[in-house]
Amino acid sequence: MKWWHVGTGALVVLLLGLVGWMPRLTPEMRILAAGALVAFAVLYAAWGQRLLRQDCPRATGYLAASILVVAVGVYAEPNLLIMQCLLFPLIWVLSSSIRHAIVLNVVAAPLFVVAYATGLGGSGHLWIEAFFIEGLSLGFSIVLGLWINNIAELGRQKTLLYDELAAAQDQLASLSRDAGAAAERERIARDIHDTIAQSVTGIVMLAQRGRREVTEVTEVSRDDARDGVNDERSSDRSSDLSNGGLSGGGAADRTGPGASAETFELIESMGREALDEARALVATLAKLPDADATLEQAVRRVAERFGRQTSLRVDVEADALPPLPRELEVMFLRCAQEGLANVRKHARATAAVVSLRVEDGFVELRVDDDGRGYPAEAETRGPAKSENETENETADDAETGAAGIDALSARGFGLAGMRERLALANGTLSIRTLRTPAGEPVGASLTARAPASAPTSGSAASPATPPAAYVERTS
Repeated sequence: MKWWHVGTGALVVLLLGLVGWMPRLTPEMRILAAGALVAFAVLYAAWGQRLLRQDCPRATGYLAASILVVAVGVYAEPNLLIMQCLLFPLIWVLSSSIRHAIVLNVVAAPLFVVAYATGLGGSGHLWIEAFFIEGLSLGFSIVLGLWINNIAELGRQKTLLYDELAAAQDQLASLSRDAGAAAERERIARDIHDTIAQSVTGIVMLAQRGRREVTEVTEVSRDDARDGVNDERSSDRSSDLSNGGLSGGGAADRTGPGASAETFELIESMGREALDEARALVATLAKLPDADATLEQAVRRVAERFGRQTSLRVDVEADALPPLPRELEVMFLRCAQEGLANVRKHARATAAVVSLRVEDGFVELRVDDDGRGYPAEAETRGPAKSENETENETADDAETGAAGIDALSARGFGLAGMRERLALANGTLSIRTLRTPAGEPVGASLTARAPASAPTSGSAASPATPPAAYVERTS
C-alpha cells in the first residue's frame, strides 16, 4: 500500500509538470487542469487513504467525486486521461461489490469520452478516437478487475482453508497427545498389574500363611503348657512341627518355626522383587527379572516361585527358543505370570504346566491346570479335539471366543491386559475348559501365541491386524 501512495503522488506531480509545460493550453485551461490534479490529490490524501485502510469502506461518494474531478481535468487537458490508470483500480478496490464496480466503470467511461472529445474541439473523428480509447480502457478495466477479484477471492478461500487446516492440525495434535497419554496409562497399568500387583498378591497370601503358622505354633505351645506335657513329649512335638507337621506337604500342614521362617523368607524375597519391579517401572524400563536371563530361565524362575508360594506342583516344558526381541520376551513372561495368577485365584488346582513351543515362526506359551475350568457364561462350543492332544480333552471341550474373554475381563484386568499386549505384537489369546467324556470340567488351558519376530509397542496405535478384540479359536 505504501508504494501505491508513492506512485499516486509521483504521477500527480508528473502531470502537474506536464500541464505547466504544455504551450497550447490557455491560462484558463492550465489553471483548470492543475486545479483538477490538486483536487484529485487532496481527495485521495484526505479521504481515499482512510477508505483503503477499512475492511468494508463506503466509498461511493469519494469515487463519484474523483470521477468528476478527472473528467474536468480531461476536458481541460486531454492528456490527463492517463489519470484513469489510478481511478479504475481505486473503483475496483473500494467498491462494495463487483456489480458496484462495473456500474461505476460504465458511468465513468462515457464521461471521459465526452470530456476528451469536447476538450479537443468536438469534431467527428475525435469522437471516434475517444470512443475507441475509452472502449479499450473500459474493457481492459472490467476484464482485469474481474480477474484480480477472482484471484483475491481464491486467496480468501485459501486463507480460510489454511485456518481450518491449522485448527484441524491443532485438534489432531491434541487428540494424538490424549491418545498417547491414554495408551501410556494403559501400558503402565498393564505393567503394574502383571508385575507389582502379582508380587504384592503373593506377599499378602504368604503373610496370611505365616500368620496361620505362627498362630498354630502359639496354640500348640499354650496347649502343652496348660496340659503339663512332659519335656520329652514337648521335645518330640516341637521336632515334628519343625519337620513340617503332617505328611501331606500342603499349605494347611505347614506349621512350626521352620515353616514360618521359610514363609517370612519368601515374603522378604518377593518384597525385594516387587521393589525392583517398581524401580524398573519408574525408570520406564520393563525388564526380565534377570537382565541376562533367557525367556525359559525367567519362566522357570516364575514357576518355581509360584510353586513355593502356593505349594502347587508347576512343571515347565520348553523347546529350544530362537533369539527373541526383548519386548517379546517380556510380553510372554507377563502372560506366564498372569496365567499362573489366574490358576492361583480362580482354578482351585493342585498342579499346573507351563509350555513354551516354537512352530512355523510362531512362539506359543500355554498354561494348563487341573482345576475347575472357566465359568459357563464364558464358554462357546468349539470344534472337536484330537485324541492325542491331551488325555482329558474330548470332542465336548469348550473354549472361549471374544465374547467369553470380554465377559471374564469384566471381572478383572488380567485377561484384557494380556489380550492387548498380544494384539500389539500381532498375537492371539485363547482359553478353554478341558472336560471329561461325561462333560465334567477337569482343567483349563490358556494359550498366548505371537510371531517370533513380532514388534511390540506400548504406543497408542495398535496394529491393523489382528484387532484387539480378536481371539483365536484353538484347534
